[in-house]
Amino acid sequence: MATYKEIHGVKVQYRDSDATAIEGDVWYNAGTGKLKLYSAVGTWSSGGAMNTARNGHASAGTLTAGLAFSGPSVNCETYDGSSWAEVGNVNEARSHLGGFGTQTAAICVGGTANGGFTEKWDGTSWTEVGDLNTARGQVNANGTTTDGIVFGGSPGLKTETEEYNGTSWAEQNDLNAGRRYIEGSGATGQAALAFGGNSSNPGSGYSAANESYDGTSWTETADLNSGRFGAGSCGTQTIALLVSGHESGDTETLKVESWDGSSWTEIADVSNGSNGISATGTGQEALRSGGNSPDTITEEFSGVAAIQTVSFD
Repeated sequence: MATYKEIHGVKVQYRDSDATAIEGDVWYNAGTGKLKLYSAVGTWSSGGAMNTARNGHASAGTLTAGLAFSGPSVNCETYDGSSWAEVGNVNEARSHLGGFGTQTAAICVGGTANGGFTEKWDGTSWTEVGDLNTARGQVNANGTTTDGIVFGGSPGLKTETEEYNGTSWAEQNDLNAGRRYIEGSGATGQAALAFGGNSSNPGSGYSAANESYDGTSWTETADLNSGRFGAGSCGTQTIALLVSGHESGDTETLKVESWDGSSWTEIADVSNGSNGISATGTGQEALRSGGNSPDTITEEFSGVAAIQTVSFD
């Protein structure tokens, strides 16, 4: 096991008082006799209810400027940090689709019933654009309207990966492990994560696998703490969240995991566990919506940083 010095290049600091707040810093406070660290924590709170109950939908944007669409209706809604408002419908209803972008510029792709269909949102209306090369549902997608990525899915356990350039989709190197109901994160199509998912079809295989994409190929990296599928996910390749979902034992878990670029850590639970939810945001802030009922539940995540005492219990 690596020591703190081997990882950070310095020994744990010895101080008479708490250090200036720098995330990841660790020190021994001689005044209190306690080992301290400065790390990110976060809390979930209830948000405004959606106008349309939904599950298996997609979302885009941020905590205070969100967009949720389809799943399985045609309805689309925007979120302003406190309430949802109905806006222009998608052209074709589908569920378990992929979505990415912002509140005013987004992509929805794949899903059932037409797994190759792609639509582009301009802040007012949805327009059909180039279809996927491999039609599929139960996918994950991330990026921007000019630099996006979609991977995994069904029927079967898809490994296919495609990148979007603003006009069309192009096939890329496959995932190492095919999964449906897969989750992921990424700010662009050139830097993404693929994690969790259902690893058997039919059946309930709860994957904890995590893969990182560099614009060319996928590389296996640190696994989730618990395998699950049908969860929500958001963030980038270096800061990400996995929210709720279906966990081993056929339960809908409240658990949330946070990715820091090298490992997953369990953080504050959501209040309402479900599968078929969607999440969007930066990974330090997030908006979780909908669920398997279907339902109108919305929860907001705000990550903050704080000094904490290290417990050895």
